[in-house]
Amino acid sequence: MLRRVGLDPADAGFSAVRQEFVADAISMRCKEGWEWDFWPELSVVEERTPVSGLVAYEQSGQTQLGEVMGIWTANPETSPMTARSYAVVMTASGAQIMDTAVGATVFVKFRRRPSRFTRVAFDGAASYADGDLMYYATTGECYQAQSSEWVMMPFPDLLEQFVVWTAAADYLRDTSQHEKADEHEGRGYELLEKQHQKTFAQQGMFRGAAVRVE
Repeated sequence: MLRRVGLDPADAGFSAVRQEFVADAISMRCKEGWEWDFWPELSVVEERTPVSGLVAYEQSGQTQLGEVMGIWTANPETSPMTARSYAVVMTASGAQIMDTAVGATVFVKFRRRPSRFTRVAFDGAASYADGDLMYYATTGECYQAQSSEWVMMPFPDLLEQFVVWTAAADYLRDTSQHEKADEHEGRGYELLEKQHQKTFAQQGMFRGAAVRVE
């Protein structure tokens, strides 16, 4: 992304403030592309145990829920003809199932939470709380503290070019290079749309609808 705007990422004179701006721009653009659609690579179906009909956003030992697409009686991907969807209301605590009869377990399809990134290096002497981010130079990856564990923040390949071009646009706009910024941003959205077409059309990742006849 820095090379895209004519900068050398190895330049020791690149200020910490500028580095943090770049990290924030990458995080925000990654989130934008991540939430563009329910990308198959970024969505998952997991079996959960609701408590009083509630599937919480965060459950011990489970993947944190991002945006919930739906909740079913069975896995909608492997059993599309028998899986029945529940009526769901999203609350501050999680997905509340409104049906009076709920099974012991349900199947939730949801988008994983978007990855976030930072330039702040890991400090072995520091104390970290849940949600804190750090960069670990040994692996070249960013990690987030979650339930006393470090969870790697993956960067999806499908969003690479979109993030490179649009984060570069943010940097150019911040340095008053507005015309170049508009060109970079336009190119980024063009590449994202091409990736969208490739994923959902060329690869046949269409959303299906199962019809139950009784």
